[in-house]
Amino acid sequence: MFWHVYRSENNNKSEEFYFANPLKALRYAFILRKRFNAIIPKGVYGKLMADVKASKPESTEPATAPVESTESAPAQAESAPKKKGARKSAKSESK
Repeated sequence: MFWHVYRSENNNKSEEFYFANPLKALRYAFILRKRFNAIIPKGVYGKLMADVKASKPESTEPATAPVESTESAPAQAESAPKKKGARKSAKSESK
């Protein structure tokens, strides 16, 4: 399905494009609206928004996955201590 977006004035179509992606069609309609002070009919806007929402992929994973605690995780965090003063020695050598 393609979306046909155009500007109509006195039954003359101009600025017309065809879009396969409903989001791009909606963006172009808003560009025409802003540039030429045009009107997007409510019915067309509703159909475009419904198609945009339907075309968004649904995520299969929940947004917040539970974190599993393991016994080796705390040991890994403690096994690599940060070296203090490493930046100071690099700065003093370059000056």
